[in-house]
Amino acid sequence: FAVDASQTGLTSILNTSLVAGRDADNQIKFSTDDEIIFRVAGGDGVTMKASGEIEATSLDISGAIDVAGTANLDVVDIDGAVTQDGGAVFNEDSADVDFRVESSNEQYMLFVDGGNDAVSISGSPRTGVTGYGYSGLNIEGTSFQGALSVIENQNDVSGGLVAIGHSRGTSANSNTILQDNDIIGRVTFNPSDGSSGSPFRLVGAEIRSRVEDGSPAEGEIGADLSFWTNDGDAVDAHERMTISSSGNTTFAGNVSLKGDSGKLAFLNASGTERAFLQLSSTGLIIDTDSFLEFKPNNTRALYID
Repeated sequence: FAVDASQTGLTSILNTSLVAGRDADNQIKFSTDDEIIFRVAGGDGVTMKASGEIEATSLDISGAIDVAGTANLDVVDIDGAVTQDGGAVFNEDSADVDFRVESSNEQYMLFVDGGNDAVSISGSPRTGVTGYGYSGLNIEGTSFQGALSVIENQNDVSGGLVAIGHSRGTSANSNTILQDNDIIGRVTFNPSDGSSGSPFRLVGAEIRSRVEDGSPAEGEIGADLSFWTNDGDAVDAHERMTISSSGNTTFAGNVSLKGDSGKLAFLNASGTERAFLQLSSTGLIIDTDSFLEFKPNNTRALYID
């Protein structure tokens, strides 16, 4: 039968094989139970299911879309702006899916490696930079983009801050007190050795802080600061200079004063210079505001007043 524009008496059409359409390529099909299939250009374009799910091989929406429930999308390509009022979760339930944000010139401006639990800025995550597998955060680039800037803006004496800490806890947000000689934090300088596996595993130099306190307690933990360099004989650097928790400084090698007027000054607690050693163009100057005493083996050998 035919239904024309003036037909008003038709109230129901029920058929298990009902198909309405212009031709075989463009149809609305009701032949599958609990589904409505929109067929376009010879293919099933959109399927509406009894659960409320809409299944589409490709969906182009020019207007607004309001999703009150959960949208499960395999691939989404958005050319315009996106406004997200609620929360967003990527890689939920350990789906092992990466997340990537591109910039005009960087394919990996921001990259979250789902499988390796690593985040990278301006490059894909590297392994072995610290010698302990993937870094939690990796910044890499060219033309001075491999850099980290920390800038503080406030009208007082404070400046930018980089905080490095250590707890003996075994989970995130734990807080367990450290023990004597525990490393609090390290800043390492890692040159590439050209190898393909872990090219940055070598430590060329390092700044390290350790607990220097036989009885660390809440609010009372002493620490030292040490400087390490590598002379090329090993993977790790060697300790060269240490400033103890009490302020004493120990050198592992020679101490050199460079220049025609190099000066080593000795100050008292208030910062007043009491004596100094200084190189001049003709020799070595030893000056003091009091007496000068030489005591080899703790025995006075020479005293100058």
